[in-house]
Amino acid sequence: MNAVSQAIVPASEMEPAIRARGLTRRFGHVTAVDGIDLDIPRARIYGFLGPNGSGKSTSIRMLCGLLRPSAGTVNVLGHEMPRDAEPLRTRLGYMTQKFSLWDDLTVSENLQFMGQVFGLPAQRRRARVAVVVEEFDLASLFKQRRYAERWPAPAPRARGSDAARARTAAARRAHQRGGSAESP
Repeated sequence: MNAVSQAIVPASEMEPAIRARGLTRRFGHVTAVDGIDLDIPRARIYGFLGPNGSGKSTSIRMLCGLLRPSAGTVNVLGHEMPRDAEPLRTRLGYMTQKFSLWDDLTVSENLQFMGQVFGLPAQRRRARVAVVVEEFDLASLFKQRRYAERWPAPAPRARGSDAARARTAAARRAHQRGGSAESP
């Protein structure tokens, strides 16, 4: 009889990155989000699609700990939200529909800036930027936007799918383990 070896996965890795139960948000007499239950797996980009006013942004803000639910619970990476939101801010990415890059910075500078704003040390920031450049296929765009190209004229602006990839990479703040995104 042959022994079959199985990888033992720690329970913490089997738990979803984000779990919401009965998530509700009311604004006065208006219920914007009504009893959402969801499990978002680890290492995934997750988005909400729907018409204006359907509760997408409100849901994401509650999941990120930016807005207190009227009812229900949210657990992110083992932490209760919004109570434990502060230590998780550097591990969550949130890209709104209107998020954009700074026009006067290159893609490289935007990614470096986002990492710096969220306190990532320079060596780790450079390594993380290299990872997201590869992950979002930004190498050609990255190379076209050298600092020297901005003067005297600004660098060409990223458009269409190039801009979307760059914004998504920036929303991950050039250092995330996971992230959340909202799609128009």
